[in-house]
Amino acid sequence: MNGQFDKLIFPSFTTISYDIDNIIEGVSLENYYEKVVDKLIKNKDLKNKIKNKLIEFIDKESKSLLHSTFYGNNFEKSDIDFLSILKKNLDYTLKLYLIKFIVKAERDGVFPILLQPKSNIEEIQILSEQYFKKIDITFINVRNQVKENRITTILGLNIPMINESIFKINSFSEEIKNQFFKLEDDFRNDSIEDEEEQKKKIQEFELKENKMYQNIKFECERVELFKFILQRQKDNCLTQELFFLIQEDFYTIFIINKFKHKNIKHIKEFLHYIISLKFPQSEGLSDFLFFSQSLLWIKSYEDIINEILRIFDELSQTIPDLLSSIQNCIENKIVDYSHEKNNEEYKKIINEPFYLLIEAILITIHSSFNEISELNEEKTHIFQTLKSTLQVIFQIKNSLKIVIRSIYLLSQIVKISEGLKLINQRSF
Repeated sequence: MNGQFDKLIFPSFTTISYDIDNIIEGVSLENYYEKVVDKLIKNKDLKNKIKNKLIEFIDKESKSLLHSTFYGNNFEKSDIDFLSILKKNLDYTLKLYLIKFIVKAERDGVFPILLQPKSNIEEIQILSEQYFKKIDITFINVRNQVKENRITTILGLNIPMINESIFKINSFSEEIKNQFFKLEDDFRNDSIEDEEEQKKKIQEFELKENKMYQNIKFECERVELFKFILQRQKDNCLTQELFFLIQEDFYTIFIINKFKHKNIKHIKEFLHYIISLKFPQSEGLSDFLFFSQSLLWIKSYEDIINEILRIFDELSQTIPDLLSSIQNCIENKIVDYSHEKNNEEYKKIINEPFYLLIEAILITIHSSFNEISELNEEKTHIFQTLKSTLQVIFQIKNSLKIVIRSIYLLSQIVKISEGLKLINQRSF
């Protein structure tokens, strides 16, 4: 089977028509499956696992295979005897089941992991072993012609079948995220002047908020992946780095829902920074609790966070080192929630991350305006970006009911930009 298996790997992958949702360095739509095949052929252990699984599937079908050989209408002039027909049917079955296996594994996000740096995390190896034990291709329907099996792939994931786990989490988080957003929005809409009443309100709010964090944590614990992690935790043999990879995969899938077919590395770095502003003490939390908290917060503010990520992505194309500039503004207290007297201090616990991000982005735009205004006509798309940024920030400001003073600087910049655009147009 060895020689035949190696010969069938490449043709089996060519039956897939890929749609790759994102880009990572060195991998493209054109070379993805070639890189996977290369890794697969060189990975003897993985090859043996797949071969053993295929033998297991074929053994289950041996009776029907023999029946079709002896009683099926499979005869051709080139056939010599029943053994040649049996070999032909066996070769066809092997190819069919290999295609089924590849299609199923691609849908489960298994093969893209081959393109990641090799992991020594024991849990990932155990999860991979479990996957090969449980995989069932019986009801997988495939075609065996070139590019007839359509697959959408996400690159850069680390955990086998993480897509399925996150899909389950997203489905049960819908109701909780709406409750969470309402809780924060009600708190945001309150107006309390008495300090003692404010403290009392904060305590009540935090109790309700923590209860929701525990609710989402409880729901996550029901997902198979996290059941496995909790068991490892109880056995005192959990690799802490695993949670970092799960969070990475969650952030990747979250971002790709809005930013398809592009390199999202810089967007993911920015999302990490956003999370750190909301949960600055995350290192002191248990990993599972932090994952649950960040997941619920991201999902609750999904629309607003996606708009901020989009603004960041578009501005990054023009303003170099944008993330460093934003971090500098915040970490050096150039922007500070407490300095804005019109923002109620007791609402800092819900509004601060958004306030800091938006003010820092606006200040960075302002400080970069000289460079922006010198752009030639081929790059005047930045003028439209500034205009759409202004509109979106006004919407966020009104939605979150926070005072953003630098928005008026951007408003003036947009007016100047539109004037420069008109001058440029008249000059050509």
